[in-house]
Amino acid sequence: MTSNPSIAICIAGWHYGPDFYAHIANLNLAQIFVISHKQPDEVPDYVFKYFQKEQFFFESNYGYDWGCYQQFLAKGLWRHFDYIFFIHDDITITDDGFIEACISLLNAGHSVIGNGRVAPKNAWPNLVPQAYAHAVWKPPNRAFRHDVVRGSFFATSRADLEKLGAFEVYWDPYHLSSNFGNWSTRASCARWEYFCGENCFQFLSENYCESDYIVESIRGGQGITEIDSPIRKAAIHLIRSSFNLYMTMHWREHSALAKTILLKLMTPYVRRVSGSF
Repeated sequence: MTSNPSIAICIAGWHYGPDFYAHIANLNLAQIFVISHKQPDEVPDYVFKYFQKEQFFFESNYGYDWGCYQQFLAKGLWRHFDYIFFIHDDITITDDGFIEACISLLNAGHSVIGNGRVAPKNAWPNLVPQAYAHAVWKPPNRAFRHDVVRGSFFATSRADLEKLGAFEVYWDPYHLSSNFGNWSTRASCARWEYFCGENCFQFLSENYCESDYIVESIRGGQGITEIDSPIRKAAIHLIRSSFNLYMTMHWREHSALAKTILLKLMTPYVRRVSGSF
């Protein structure tokens, strides 16, 4: 099964490319778990030869890759490992040394290791305040700054997952837009940096989506102007604008009756739209 049970890899199963699974199955350094957002009859037969039944979990497709990872956290299996890697199954592994490289950075005092740097820290949350409205924990103010890692790949430790507690997943129950996966990314990473400190994030490379070890696919990101349905466009615009208002009121420095009432009225709506029933 594995020569080092202190390392686990959680795979978000969706694309099921043969090269990726053949490669990942040969990593003798880690215990592999697949959280599949496709059901057994949709998964190619060759995948099942690589893993035992207890390594596969079939879940409803809510929350995209971050939803997969939260479903994995809820099972508690990660508590048996010192280091946990989260990987989407559309990446290309070019060097198996990524495991050693990430653990080295974690041991150096960082809490989350991404592949290539995503964006400047000063972009969040000021650029997209609406991305945090669904979260249980919200940034303390608009000036809070944090890094982000893509859901394609990141590594962490059991201790730092304990500090995080849970990912802040926007479940998108109505499947309106894959862009909502980015809201899960930003809200989860903000929470992580708050609880683990400014040294939280580090990267294998300063190049977006690419390092000496891993190449990530550019996926999702269907822009609102590219969505055909006028009803869906309107729904996404409504969510963005109302969630932006919600966070603007949440961050108001001076408490006011109007703020209290508005937040109380809007909270059930925000929770339902984001899948937090």
